[in-house]
Amino acid sequence: MSSRLALRDTGRLRLALIGAVLLALVLGIAAAPADGRTPRLTTLATTAAGVSYGLAFGDTLFSKTPAQVKRAFDDIVDTGASWARVDLNWADIQPYNAHEFSWDRFDEIVDQAQSHGVHLLATIGYTPPWARPKGCNSDKCRPAGPGEFATFATAAALRYHDAITTWEVWNEPNTAGFWAPKPNAYQYTTVLKDASLAIRAVQPDAFIMSGGLAATTTHAGAIGTRSFVRRMCKHGANDVVDAVAAHPYTYPFLPSHHKYWATAWNKLSSTKNSIEGILTAAGSPGMPIWLTEYGAPTNGPGTSSNGSPPIAASVDHVTMTRQAHIAASAVNTAPKTPDVGALFWYADKDGTGPNSDSYYGLRRNDGTRKPSYAAWRAALTELAQNSH
Repeated sequence: MSSRLALRDTGRLRLALIGAVLLALVLGIAAAPADGRTPRLTTLATTAAGVSYGLAFGDTLFSKTPAQVKRAFDDIVDTGASWARVDLNWADIQPYNAHEFSWDRFDEIVDQAQSHGVHLLATIGYTPPWARPKGCNSDKCRPAGPGEFATFATAAALRYHDAITTWEVWNEPNTAGFWAPKPNAYQYTTVLKDASLAIRAVQPDAFIMSGGLAATTTHAGAIGTRSFVRRMCKHGANDVVDAVAAHPYTYPFLPSHHKYWATAWNKLSSTKNSIEGILTAAGSPGMPIWLTEYGAPTNGPGTSSNGSPPIAASVDHVTMTRQAHIAASAVNTAPKTPDVGALFWYADKDGTGPNSDSYYGLRRNDGTRKPSYAAWRAALTELAQNSH
């Protein structure tokens, strides 16, 4: 990774980071677990064909019981994946003020990952009430000041120094749903730079990526995926990360779909105006693209699709069989897509909400497996066998 941070950026944070590290030590944010066990270093392992595979959980594991967290990691191992993408939510860890930390629940997630031999991608983000801009009332508000978020990043990197070395800064910052009150590439890149510098002050060899971008066009409340990448690069984001992350949902189409129009997956590298092309033009050819969410829901208030045309405008989910086809196709298409370094299926288990967002799981909410579970597992098994 090249580092062309302006000197003023480095100087602006150096003193703040020194203070943050000292503060973390004073507050007892230990790099090693309190019970004295020896942590195991998380490295950038791959499973097959040069691509890392995992399951994405968002913030769902933080509120689960230890037994439920264990079952989630059991699924990762059983399906042949080796990574978990989990939110390390600032609002969960420091809900009340800048001086108190509540790490216990996330410690359990780290413990389960280590005992299962699973690598963690920690998505750091989301703002507690005390750190939000005035008048913004969601944890998806941007931080009022990037320095406070950088201090949290320092604390997280210190505590999990030997357990987590792969970091994603925020989630879908190109949408108002995750960067309120409205997305702004300059604001986000400032936060990204400060957080990256903070983490590297503790973990010089950390692997850091930008927040996974939603597959969207530019409209009220969102900035198109490729436009956001271009704006991030304009502000120097590609100089401080090792990868960019994207969420190229394609349902009801397969990720391998190539027709007269392009899906979000096609726009990673197959179109003239692709993410790969934007990164190359910005001086970062070959930068890895991590697909930190991908999947398809199987329920919702709209129409279901099996992928056959015509596709109604009311489609908001797919059939169980189609979800299984999408899962298998994703496993096999990822290694054939230039620069893709990882693929995370979202999600492991359904929720119970009224919208399709709750039904991306490989399992139903009652725990029974959908056909996609077996399809994801079989595709990973076959790919691993063919890679040896």
